[in-house]
Amino acid sequence: MSDDTLPHPRAPGRDTNDVTQPREYTLCYREDVVRVFWRMEDRPILVHENGLQWSAPNSPMQRATFEDIVRIRLVTVSGGEDGLIGSCIIHFKKGGMLTVMGGNNWGVCDPEKADLYRQFVDDLHRRLSAKDGSRIEFIAGQTEASRGFSQAAIIVMALFFLVLPVGLFALTGEPECLFIMLGGFAFASPFFRLFKANTPRNYSPRNIPPELLP
Repeated sequence: MSDDTLPHPRAPGRDTNDVTQPREYTLCYREDVVRVFWRMEDRPILVHENGLQWSAPNSPMQRATFEDIVRIRLVTVSGGEDGLIGSCIIHFKKGGMLTVMGGNNWGVCDPEKADLYRQFVDDLHRRLSAKDGSRIEFIAGQTEASRGFSQAAIIVMALFFLVLPVGLFALTGEPECLFIMLGGFAFASPFFRLFKANTPRNYSPRNIPPELLP
């Protein structure tokens, strides 16, 4: 890690084909441990030709080269009623982790932040060399543990919103049971789409799945 001064970063969205110029993205991100946050600060993260540079409150400037990266995972998470947000989880060979998110300070979908996040993910992947691309593990979707939890939740929702109303309708003949099923289907549909988008698989750094860049 180093706090060496880098050239003045250019604004995102300009000269996007020039990967020699550093670019700064003001996004929400967290380091290492997974904790519950009521509100996060959005802070600058710099992408340059050799790696990343970022800072955390009351901490020195942090830097990692592309050679330090061993895994990049792209996940889509719920961003409230307004939509979905993306999450880019970067794992380093010394065990550290940096999670960059495409939502606002409250973890809610924000069009401006979402666009900035897409630029960041695209910029990061384009700057990786062919050697980096063959060495780094690129994963789309949930971890095995998260997938198991999501599958259990899907099964519970299916039982509650589908099997139960159909069973009650068969016993009582009341049409209200079918209305409950339709309402439950509307409620559960976003979860099914999220579950499908986060199917675990590998992806190519030159062909990022669009469903993981909401």
